[in-house]
Amino acid sequence: MRMVKYWLIILLSAFLIESGTGLAQTTGKISGTVTDAETGEPLIGVNILVKGTDLGGATDVDGEFFILNIHPGVHNVEARYIGYATTTVQDVQVSVNRTARVSFKMSPSVIDGEEVTIIADRISVKKDQTNSIRNVSSEDISVLPVESISAVVEMQPGVVNNHFRGGRSNEAVYMIDGVKTTESFRQESQAVNVNPEAAQDIEIITGTFNAEYGDAMSGVVNIVTKEGGNKFDGSASVSFGNYLTSHNDKFIGLSNGEFDRIQDLRFNVSGPVFSDKLTFFVDGRKNKDDGYLNGVHYFNPHDYSNYDSDDPAEWITEHTGDSSFVHMSWDDNLLLFGKLTYRATNSIKMSLSANLNNREGQWYNHANKYNPLGMPTNYTESLMFSYQLNHMLSPSAFYDLKLSRSDYQVGNYMYENPSDPRYVHDEYSRSNGFSTGGDSKGHTIRGEENLNLKLDYSWQINKNHFLKTGVDLSRITLNQQYSTIQNKFNGSGVEYDNFIDENGELQFPNYAPVTFPDSSTHSDIYTHKPIKFAYYLQDKMEFNSMVVNMGVRFDYFDPDAIYPSNYRNP
Repeated sequence: MRMVKYWLIILLSAFLIESGTGLAQTTGKISGTVTDAETGEPLIGVNILVKGTDLGGATDVDGEFFILNIHPGVHNVEARYIGYATTTVQDVQVSVNRTARVSFKMSPSVIDGEEVTIIADRISVKKDQTNSIRNVSSEDISVLPVESISAVVEMQPGVVNNHFRGGRSNEAVYMIDGVKTTESFRQESQAVNVNPEAAQDIEIITGTFNAEYGDAMSGVVNIVTKEGGNKFDGSASVSFGNYLTSHNDKFIGLSNGEFDRIQDLRFNVSGPVFSDKLTFFVDGRKNKDDGYLNGVHYFNPHDYSNYDSDDPAEWITEHTGDSSFVHMSWDDNLLLFGKLTYRATNSIKMSLSANLNNREGQWYNHANKYNPLGMPTNYTESLMFSYQLNHMLSPSAFYDLKLSRSDYQVGNYMYENPSDPRYVHDEYSRSNGFSTGGDSKGHTIRGEENLNLKLDYSWQINKNHFLKTGVDLSRITLNQQYSTIQNKFNGSGVEYDNFIDENGELQFPNYAPVTFPDSSTHSDIYTHKPIKFAYYLQDKMEFNSMVVNMGVRFDYFDPDAIYPSNYRNP
């Protein structure tokens, strides 16, 4: 069956002072005026150039200019005009989806080659702070005491514990270079992540959204990654740490003499490949945290205990563990990101990026404190490839083409094969308190493959209107394999006591773990291939004292599954 959602969204933003949103999802814009320093008259035909790039523009009859499609970061902007001293404004901060205002006051000069240098006032450049958008640059991130992108996001106003403006955690959309990375199953987390060191600019929207953003109700986080430059650059760091406590009776297994309970290795390297036209950027991190909650290996999963009798003399206790301390809240994480950027011409730029996340760990379960080997392990693995083409058709128009594929898999189980013979019979799990044997029988593997095509066209019609339109198509494959492993043995209905041999050992000679099909209450297994399509059109109208964003969006969704025909009367 099919479901079609037609959403017609008319977005009239609040009147914002100076700039709002609406540029390409990975670039920013510079605009401003050029006047004569003595007379205040606008200068016509002044050449404006973003130094170190091929981007530039010229002033119109009102002395105004704009430059589109600028990669986020700190730039120097230069103005050249015959009969005037060349003027350069340094340290202009360009943020994704933002307009940086730069004004030039050029002085007449009779000396050829005379130059004037001005340091931009960063506070005066960003005049749109009255809206609910925050941009965090790589320079800001470098001085923040944070270990992850999520920590940067949670430092912003309106964000608390991954909740935006009081909304649910599944109401936010995460993107890397304009490509959505939010997990489709629950919409509660990032399927793909990067290190803070790999981020050039982070755009955090906690208010109203333009028509180009879909699937978002509370917030949008767009991470623009770094690119390689024309010089080789790199860094590496290694750090170790430990948890210290004076309550060793509560936090057992901690030693103040340890130094490597927490291990963190980071590196990044960038530079040209053969020429400045082709550059690379690679960033990686290996982080291992053994946690501060430990268990005692007193029991093994195959140990059997029975305390059902009222007579303690008849209790059965078997423990074959070595009483060593075992980590029960550990995390092992690997992040790798690589990006190749090719500047084919002055107007065409292509990039290919790959992102690998691999994570394993366990959540502490107090019931397993003395049987820690009976706990399941959490597994997360994601791999995303993205190809992007940026083409400047003219100084006032460009388009972005994005093709991406992401594979995401999450697992929670003792053993990957649900029929693994190492699973033990549920009788070993008999316990009224702490686990004295047995193992976890939950077995979950869910996967997602997302093929996405996104095309955006941007056109600065004139100094007041910035038009943007685009399409977004996704084909998603969702696989769910959830099972509770059951017992399979001959002699159904026979008392469990009959499986105790003459030596008091519990024996299940015919036991084998088994999973049931999807039709049972013990399993949830399916594969669906939903399709999502969206089209939007928006206009950003910039005036001297306000900005208006107006847009329309159409969304189509085929869930490839049964759904209620009437949500009000299902």
